[in-house]
Parts: sequence; structure tokens; C-alpha cells
Amino acid sequence: MHADSRVVGAAWCARWAWWLWVSVGFGLSVAACMAQTQSPPPDGDLYFRRTHPGQVRPADQWDTAFDHTTETTDTTAAPLEPMVQPAGVPSASGLVRDHGVDPANLGKGDWIWRMDAAMAAVGVSTVQGLIDYLKARKLQWITVKCGDGGTIWNQFNTDLIQRAHAAGLKIFAWAYVYGANVQGEINVALNALSLGADGFIIDAEGEYERLPNNAAVAEQYCQAIRAAYPNRFLAHAPFPIISYHRAFPYVTFGRYCDAVMPQAYWYAIGVSPTYMVEWMNREWRAWHSSLTGADTNAIKPLAPIGQGWDALAPGEITAFVQALKTNTPAASPGGYNGVSFWSCQHHTPGMWEEITAVSIGRVLELWPAVVRQPLNRSVDPGANVAFSLLATGAPPLFYQWQFNGYAVPGATNPSLNLVNVQPAQAGLYAAVVTNAYGAATSAPARLVVNLPRLWQQVWADDFETNSAAAWDLFWGAANGIPDFTARFAFNYATNRYVANGQSNFIPPAPSSAPGATRGLKLTVNKNDAIAALAAVSLYPKGLVLTGNYALRCDVWLNYNGPAGGGPGSTEFATFGLNHTGTRVNWASGNAEGSDGVWFAMCGEGGATSDYRAYVGTGSTGPIQLPFAESGLDANGAQSDSADDPFFRSLFPAPAYETAGAPGKHWVQCELSQLDGVLTWRLNGVVVAQRTNTSPFTAGTVMLGYMDLFQSIPPEPDETFVIFDNVQVSVVPTPPVITQRPLPRTVNAGSTVTFSVQATGTPPLAYQWRRNGVDLSGATNSTLILPQVQPDQAGIYTVVVTNLAGSVTSLPALLTVVEVRFSSFRRTADHTAVAAVFTGAPAAGYLIDTSTNLLHWSLWATVTNHSGECYLTLPISTNLPQQFFRVRAPD
Repeated sequence: MHADSRVVGAAWCARWAWWLWVSVGFGLSVAACMAQTQSPPPDGDLYFRRTHPGQVRPADQWDTAFDHTTETTDTTAAPLEPMVQPAGVPSASGLVRDHGVDPANLGKGDWIWRMDAAMAAVGVSTVQGLIDYLKARKLQWITVKCGDGGTIWNQFNTDLIQRAHAAGLKIFAWAYVYGANVQGEINVALNALSLGADGFIIDAEGEYERLPNNAAVAEQYCQAIRAAYPNRFLAHAPFPIISYHRAFPYVTFGRYCDAVMPQAYWYAIGVSPTYMVEWMNREWRAWHSSLTGADTNAIKPLAPIGQGWDALAPGEITAFVQALKTNTPAASPGGYNGVSFWSCQHHTPGMWEEITAVSIGRVLELWPAVVRQPLNRSVDPGANVAFSLLATGAPPLFYQWQFNGYAVPGATNPSLNLVNVQPAQAGLYAAVVTNAYGAATSAPARLVVNLPRLWQQVWADDFETNSAAAWDLFWGAANGIPDFTARFAFNYATNRYVANGQSNFIPPAPSSAPGATRGLKLTVNKNDAIAALAAVSLYPKGLVLTGNYALRCDVWLNYNGPAGGGPGSTEFATFGLNHTGTRVNWASGNAEGSDGVWFAMCGEGGATSDYRAYVGTGSTGPIQLPFAESGLDANGAQSDSADDPFFRSLFPAPAYETAGAPGKHWVQCELSQLDGVLTWRLNGVVVAQRTNTSPFTAGTVMLGYMDLFQSIPPEPDETFVIFDNVQVSVVPTPPVITQRPLPRTVNAGSTVTFSVQATGTPPLAYQWRRNGVDLSGATNSTLILPQVQPDQAGIYTVVVTNLAGSVTSLPALLTVVEVRFSSFRRTADHTAVAAVFTGAPAAGYLIDTSTNLLHWSLWATVTNHSGECYLTLPISTNLPQQFFRVRAPD
């Protein structure tokens, strides 16, 4: 924030006046002092000059536009409009704004100028660490600088907002404005609000006071913000002593804002905190009394900013807040129910003690607040889905779930359970939490219902028996020495673990049958005293998969130490698809090759990247995909760290010892490939999703464990992974007939064979039919009909079926022909008989002759070309009788 330069000058002048009075008995009046200090320097962050005499504030990565002399002024672009109350702007009593912000009851907050400096000041290295620190100071809100003039500061972003919300803190953006580039300054505000800020605070000071036509400029600026966000909290932080700043457009800013935050820096102007409150209160009461007509709409709740830097004496912050709470009659409508302090990066430990101890306003904890949001879900049709949230506030709390903005009948619990979901139920789900003090609405969670799919299990291992022979195992070690254990059928119910200070036995896995407590336990880098990177990978033998399939398993990742882990605790479970199954896959420079696509996670959030996505390269080690390419942002995560609000919501403490990490708890894992899209789910929630653009599109599945750090924990037996209930399922491919049964014309008594060839996910089932009626027992890909007779002629088809569907072949017509002579006729010279016989076209036949019907001899072999065959049979005159027959070859 920026000091009130005129009051600063007055304070120093007053101190000099006191010295003159003591020395010569003569003092300067305040008016005389003010006359000497009426031209404050035209600069942005006046606080810098106050703490760095004679220096010019340097540009840095947050603000590179401190010189505003080249900015275009549009101070006359908007004419001054009549003073009317903007739509939705509250009266003096205030009203509850978006996100449950009550301008008349803001409670306690703190200001952040620079995030890096604030983190360094409180001794943390991460944004989450800062949020946790501020929450522990019992704050209700924070405000972070988002811009200077028309320049956006990227330290204010959605990740910061989500972390604040996850901690139950309201977060406002603030920006310093000059009025020289109104549209640019409007864009800064709209950008911050579009990111999800709970409100916006305007820091307008000396530049606005000196600006020609400043009321019109303020009108244009505020009107644009309010038009875009009519119900979002808006405040301004002006000079506290109005009578010294008559030219400042207090009325215009006040009309559009919901609250006013005067910069009441008592030490900087040389007064006590109690006198600062009394002086400021008199000024604002007098100003309120002077307003008439529409100008009274500028009367808004006051939430002053207290001094939190410089050599404050112990107790000054406490005295300031106590003065606000007890000052009567209060200028703030309804009393002073809000306060904040400038600024986080300047507070001393003693100041933080006082800030933590003080409180103001009606007890904000009575108001409902959603502290853990429902998560997005992506499921298959028919699945059961549960959305849940965690809310705080004075009981009783009432819940109403909404679907796409409409109340779900009967959905009035903290959890919403949807059974057998269908595509029509896809959409946005949120809950409104209410009590006697107000209401809070959760962030919406999106339910995606995937295209209908039928899963078919093709491989499984529950490890209840020693199944080592069903797996191929490969190991890797930086020192070339095998350093792993793989215990199949390990009874993990006998294994103790310590979480949240309590020792327990590992419970049954969530997918286990009753009484089943055996799994596969893996360790690496634990068998000897030599600390070296190590890994192990396992693949089901003989399993080759293509197309759409999924790997599912239960995972228990254990680590040594408390929340956050102990020395040497960080190790990774790995899960992969499309592997060759011929090598260890691990993220080490010692890897001699890699393949497939795989993911990894550690148990206690102890790595730079706690959730990882890898792609094999073939001949060298794998590539860890950068966050932007990993798919880990599929459900709103802003980073791959366990500190990310998404992961902290997925694995909340204390159920999970380390918030944001899955360790010391059973987690259900699913890794799938569907239509070329890779999806990683943990406990049914999508953690990562991306299109598989790698060359690895088919292969086998992988489970593994790797230690990427050259350290051994002091309790080596506490760091391990257990896998249980491994299942591999495919989306079955419907059968397709690739070779149909062919029509046949045969002689009676022949053996007929029909056959079909089909593809599709096995097992394939067959059912042959004749004239549309199932043939009993005809359930193979080949149908054999021995000694076929004319009554077996007809239309033959086969139905091929699997889990994905069925297909019926084209019909095959079976014609059964009886072979017989149809006519005889003696030739005119009586030397032969002209005979005609019927049979199958194009078939060969044997003509036999006999004199006694007992002994037959082959007379001729003929071919029946058209179905009827004409023969001339010679008659022997020296035989008493002669017979002929026609037959098909055996």
C-alpha cells in the first residue's frame, strides 16, 4: 500500500512544531504545516520512498510500468453522469455479494504486495506454504496485488485463488490506479475478477487527487467494472483524513464500491493508534453528515487498513483493533466489522502475534463456508457416482445440491449419490450450504458420462496364491547390483504402519473379497547398505493387448516418517500401458531403454513432481512430459505437486496423513486407453487425460516401483508398495465374419461340411441353424453332416456371438440329390439301351454292371455336367440278363 503523503508531511511538520514550542514557546498550526506539504511526488508505490529515502523504486518482474508519463490520458472520454445509485450497489448497510462476501462484516485480512517477498518474510518456499501460514493467523481474507496502472501482475492467478479457497480464505485482488490509462486499468480489474477473485480493491491515491475531471474518470472506471460484475465485491482504499484531500473523488468511488478501506497508518503520521481511530472516525462522520441526496449512496461500511510495518511498539496493533471495536458512535454503518494490515512482507514476528490474536466483526465462522469442493468425475454409463463437500459454519447446516443450476429433489446431504448414471445426467453439480447466518455455494463439479462401453476381463491376479510364475520381472540399479524384493501372496494384514501418530495394521484392499488380505509387496534400494537408485517392473506373461483396454488395481504406498515423510521417504509406484514387457522402465540416467506410456506417483508429496507422466523412447531412458503436455490438468490441477488444491481435495487430511498425497491409504487406480486417449484415474477421479501421440499404441501392462534418490530411510521396512486385485479388461470387439459358409449340392448319403471364419474379441460362440431353427449341439465353427439325406436339404446359417454382440452369416443352400435312373429305352437295333440318370451337376459318377445283382463290375466313369446324364448302355446278347447301376464315388 501507499502512505498518505500529505499526512506524512503533516506529521513531520507537527513533530518539528513541537520542538519549536519546547525551544522557543511557539508552535506551527496544522494548517501551516499542510501549507508546506501540498505537492506530494507523482509516484506509484509511495511506501517504497517512505522506507528508502532518496531512492527510486526499481522495476521488477511484477511491475515494469512505473513510468506512466507516456500513457495516453482519456480523462475527458466519459462525461460526468448524474449521481444515481448503480444497479445492485448496496446502501450504507451493505449486502452480501458474490461468493458470500459481506461488505459490512469482512472480518480480518492482510495485504500482499509481492508474493516472493511475502513468502521469504514468513519463511516458506511455496505458495501453499504461504497460504497455510496466513490461514494459521486466523485471517478471513487476503488481498494480493494484481496490477499497476494498465500492467497486469501475473502473481495473481487461478492457482493462488484455488489454494486460498481450499484453505477457506476469501481472496481479493488489488491494483494501484493512476487514471491516465483508464481502459488499461479497467482491463486489469476485469482480468482479476475473471480468474475468480472474490472481489477487487481500488488503490487510488495522489494521482487521482491531482487528476483534472477526476470524478468523471472515476465514474468511467468504476462503471465499467460494475457493469461487468454487478454483484462482485468492490472496495477502495483512500486517504483516511478526508478534510486534507477535498479534491479526491470520495463520492464517486463510494457510490460504486461496497466498502471503504481507509489507510489508517498511525505511526507513519506520528499519532497513537487510538487517536488515529478517533481522528478518522470524526472525519468520516462529518463527511457522511455533509452528504445529501444521491450522494448519500457513497456511505458504505468502513474496514480500515492498519499499519503493519516500521518500529511499532508492542500492543499498538491490538490497541488499533480495540479502538475500532469500541469507538462510538462509529462512522461505519453497523460499526467497524473489518480490518486489515499492510503488509505481509513487512510484518515482524511480534506483529504477527498480535494480528493472530485480534479479532473483529461478527463471528465469521458462523457463516457457512465450503472448505473442500466437490471434484469432477468421468465415468462409464451405469456407474455409481458420489459427489461430496466439506462445509463449516454454525449448525445446523442445510444442503441443497443443484444440477445445471436447478435443485435436485431430495438431495439435501453433504454427499450426493447418483446410481446407475446415464448420459442425460452429465453436467454441472454444485451444492448450496445455508444456515441462519447466510449461504455459500460450492464450486461446480462436472460429471462426464463416457460413451457406453462394455468391459470384458481378460486377465486378473488377486495374489491369494503365489503367482510369480505368471509374471515377468525386470530390475534396474544404478550400481548394477540387484536391490529389490518382490513378495507374492504377501499377507499385508500382518504389516503395521504409523499414520497421524497411530500404529495400525494395513486393512483389506477395497476390491478384495471378504477375508482376502494378500497382495504383491515390492521394495527397492533396501536390501543392503549401499544407497543407489533402483527400480523393478513386472508384466503379465503372454498378455498382448491392442485397441481399447484398461489396467485396474488397488495400491498402498507406504513411507517412513510423519506427514510429508522422513529422510529417504520419496519413492514412486508406476503404472503403464503398451509395453514390450522386456525391460525395466524407470526414470534414471542408468536406464538402458524404455517403452510404453506410464504414470508415477509418490506417497508423501516429497518430490518436485509428485505426479508424473512418462513416454518411452526405445533405446534410451523415458521422457517425463512437462506439466502442460502431461494431461495432469484434466481436472483443474495447476501443477503436478501434492500441494496443488486439486490433489489436496482428492486426498484430504487427516484421512490421508499428507494432504494431497495418496500414501498410507488404499487407492484404487485405473489406467485406460480408449480410442487413442489415455486416462489415469485415482479413486474414480480423473487425474490425467491426454491423446496418445506416441508410437506405443499396443503391448502389455506394467506395474512397478522406483527410488530415484540416492538415500536409504532410517526405517527401511516402512517404505514399500503393495499391489492387489490387478485386473486387465478390454472393450470387446464385435464379431465379424471373414469367410462365410458356401452353398453345397451333394448326393444323398454324402458327408457335408460347412465352415465359417470370424474375428472378434474371444471367446466367440457359434450356433448353426437350418431354415432359421437352431441345430442342437451345432456350436462349433464347423458343421459336419454325415450321410446327408434329402430331408436335410435347406438354408444353413451360423450366428457368431461374443460380449460385444453377434453377427449372422449369409445363407448357404444345401441341395441333396438322389442318384437314380429316370428312364430306359431300347435302341432301334436292339443292341443297346438309352438311359438317363439324375445327379449333382458337375459331379463324377461310376456306372456298374451285373448279371445277378450280387457281383458288380465297373463299366464306366462319367461326369454329370447338367444334372441329367444321358448314357448308351450296350446289351450283351450272350447273357441271360444284365443290370446297370449308377453311384457316386466313395
